[in-house]
Amino acid sequence: MSFYPYVIPPAVTLEEAVAPQSTLASMFWGAGIFVLQITIVYTLLVYFVFKGKVSPEQEHY
Repeated sequence: MSFYPYVIPPAVTLEEAVAPQSTLASMFWGAGIFVLQITIVYTLLVYFVFKGKVSPEQEHY
């Protein structure tokens, strides 16, 4: 924060370093909607596959 607004002091400001709005929007919709859904489904699948497989008394190592 001490170099604000420069990303690369003293040459590039934050506004110069940001990608165009269309690129940021496609990244949001691609990563935010598509990849997030896949991650949630995969996490739930792995949770239900391995749920109850390890007992509390069992040694970890």
